[in-house]
Amino acid sequence: MLVGLLPYAALSFFLIFTRDVTQIFLAWSAAALLFAATTPVFASFLTAGVERRGTSLGLMAASTASGGAVGALVGGVAYQWYDLRAAFLLGGLGSLTATAIILFALKETLQPPDPGPAARRIATLEILSNRRVLMPCISCFSYMVGITAFSSLAAIYIVEVLGGSRFLWGISATLGYVVGAVTIAPTGRLSDRVGRKPIIRAGLLAQIVLFVSFLFFQNPLLVALLYVAPLAYVVCTTITTLVTDVTSERERGKAVGIQNSWLNAGGVAGPLLGGALAQGLGISVVFPFAIVLVLFSVTWAQLTVAESKPKDGAVKLSALESR
Repeated sequence: MLVGLLPYAALSFFLIFTRDVTQIFLAWSAAALLFAATTPVFASFLTAGVERRGTSLGLMAASTASGGAVGALVGGVAYQWYDLRAAFLLGGLGSLTATAIILFALKETLQPPDPGPAARRIATLEILSNRRVLMPCISCFSYMVGITAFSSLAAIYIVEVLGGSRFLWGISATLGYVVGAVTIAPTGRLSDRVGRKPIIRAGLLAQIVLFVSFLFFQNPLLVALLYVAPLAYVVCTTITTLVTDVTSERERGKAVGIQNSWLNAGGVAGPLLGGALAQGLGISVVFPFAIVLVLFSVTWAQLTVAESKPKDGAVKLSALESR
């Protein structure tokens, strides 16, 4: 966690003093890479020794969304009343605050002895070939391609195509964080009760209904309000929870890292494909494309994703050591 947060803080402070576009691009890319690389560690830490993992990861997603909402508001005010350097300063101070909390307030459970290079390689190969991990990852990838194909163009669609205001888009984006923060924690608790797969299926089907509605509704206010729906939080967090259910505590960091890699790969491919379609055929073509991708995701999840009770990390660890 510290490997992600400390460089993120340093790079935020660095951005205060530079105006070179190349330096800004490289610094921000490096900060995002380091922070994203440690996200699976946060998830692994929160689920270590916890049976109700849906609740834990739901709270994690809620705190992330809350931070996004507050950060967007505070950063926007700082930029409006001062300049961009003030926003970077606040970002660096926020990262240092999180670092202090990790150093002085968190207590980490002792991990089992490291099994050695050979066992680590075997565990990694086992995770990569585990259908219970791979199948949800494919569903998550398809879903992310579909939703980011549109979300990367959402501001253009609402402001330029439908004639909405930039203020309306800003409110919609901020409300997305707020609604996500409010709903994702109860959704995590619900997934502990009814299972992960029903939540994933419901979220994906709701996403299809949302995209279909965009084909018929042309009111910018209505579209902006519908865009607030926190379906991405629900689906992605529940898939992450499912992956933690089928892996031991030792494997969990790697497994969640693999799942996040698929998620981020979809987040990269989606905007590229969506932008290419909008440029060549028009932005209206992006909606059918997104619907097809999400429909594939829900079909794939229904047919291939296997749900099971959370694994007992100690039992699996002893089995691995005996092999």
